[in-house]
Amino acid sequence: NGLSHPSYVYGTYHMMCSKDYQIKEKVNQALNATEQFVMEVNYSDPNLMTEMQNSMMKAKKIGELFSSEEQTELKKHLPQYGYDYDFASQLSPIVLNSMLTMKYFDCGPESLKMMDTDLMSKAIAANKPVSGLETVDQQLQMLSVLVSNKDILKSLSKFNENKAFTQKFVQTYNSENLLVLNSMMRDKDQMSEEQAYQLLDKRNIDWLTKMPNLMKEKSTFFAVGAGHLAGENGVLTLLKNKGYKITPIL
Repeated sequence: NGLSHPSYVYGTYHMMCSKDYQIKEKVNQALNATEQFVMEVNYSDPNLMTEMQNSMMKAKKIGELFSSEEQTELKKHLPQYGYDYDFASQLSPIVLNSMLTMKYFDCGPESLKMMDTDLMSKAIAANKPVSGLETVDQQLQMLSVLVSNKDILKSLSKFNENKAFTQKFVQTYNSENLLVLNSMMRDKDQMSEEQAYQLLDKRNIDWLTKMPNLMKEKSTFFAVGAGHLAGENGVLTLLKNKGYKITPIL
């Protein structure tokens, strides 16, 4: 669609156990072939941590947001995750949800690797400029819609199911099966249609207002969550609809 050099869109798995983690050589080659690196949020921004801390400080905590009945449910399920209520009550729902998610992986937190920041480090080492498609505030606002009291309690009560789902999701990701990955992401047991719109579709549409200019300016390596790629409102389809030719790197 008028580009003089190709750009690349890579679907990441934000967090994964070291034993399952891999960045294939074709990914490194694509990254090396581009002039800039663009991720969901620019984690290389020196102001990022301050912004996140400020947002977390302002956010209401579990102890303020949960009713007495909901607190009873938390106390019932939290020990299975290795947490107690006194600790959890001082956290925001977003932070607690993130900590619960880490427990679904088949390894300890010390063995978890962050793919997006790993790729970012490779880009920085190669002196490529790094930028983001959205701000910290945008991402936290989106997460606040997704992480309700009801969602946390539902997740807490399904430890074994969520752990099994995570293992299957990792396997599906590593097999590069985008269609199955997309159907798993949008499974109604995982999120409602409104949540899928807020997490995926709405953001994809917004990113497509920014990606063309970035690609026109420089050949770009985009690293976004793999769940954003497939489907009728996925990034790949939206790019095709704008006239871009999409070629899989097999």
